[in-house]
Amino acid sequence: MFKRIIVNHKWIMITALLLFVFAPLVIGPTILYAIAPPNGEFVSEKNANGIGTGAANMGITSYSASNNNGEIIVKYSGASNGILHISLSSKNVLTLINDDSDGSSNIEWDIPNGKFTYIDAKNRSCIANLDLKAKEWSMDSQTEKILKENSKKIQLMGAIATDFDLLDYDNNKDDNDKGLRTELCPDYWNPVEGSASAVQRSVACYNAGQDAAVQCSGALCIGCLEYLDCDCVCLPYAGDYFCHCEQIGFPCKEC
Repeated sequence: MFKRIIVNHKWIMITALLLFVFAPLVIGPTILYAIAPPNGEFVSEKNANGIGTGAANMGITSYSASNNNGEIIVKYSGASNGILHISLSSKNVLTLINDDSDGSSNIEWDIPNGKFTYIDAKNRSCIANLDLKAKEWSMDSQTEKILKENSKKIQLMGAIATDFDLLDYDNNKDDNDKGLRTELCPDYWNPVEGSASAVQRSVACYNAGQDAAVQCSGALCIGCLEYLDCDCVCLPYAGDYFCHCEQIGFPCKEC
């Protein structure tokens, strides 16, 4: 009934050799990822309609989007209904224009210069400035009042904009073609600092970790071997939106 199994030592040797050569290419990146993972705070879950956690938590149930010469036009519905125009200039200025039953409101975020301008549906304009060195936002009392009154609107615009990736993380920063080295320790004497701005805190934090990882990467390993917690400052009254984050990472060194 059963055939006798004949052991072929030649094929065993060939199979073992192939595993020895190619297995590191397959499992190496996985092991390295476990040693030096990117920041774990990145949140990108979306439901079947492409709606992220933030927008879904604010009652948005559907999107209908189109692209007009680089401007993304999003018709959204649910607990709130309206149209959001999203565009990002070559100088990294993000513009969001929201039209709903209350009227039109506008956000212009000059990311390199840390300048956030908001015009509400009552046509009141206000400006907040981010000091990257002090890691704090500055604004006058009128700006604070307008932002506070429109906090839900600003958060909704941020949540929807996050779902359309204009300031999302850069997958091209990962490089998994280096081999795994053993006996590695964090180099606490040579920390690097990564920084990034994004509409959503988790994206800015992830990007800051990726920025640090690029600086850490070298002959010993990809990315940083160890990270400190992400340090973020977000626009007041905007929840986890319109944020700048920084993260300290430590390169690899031989123990």
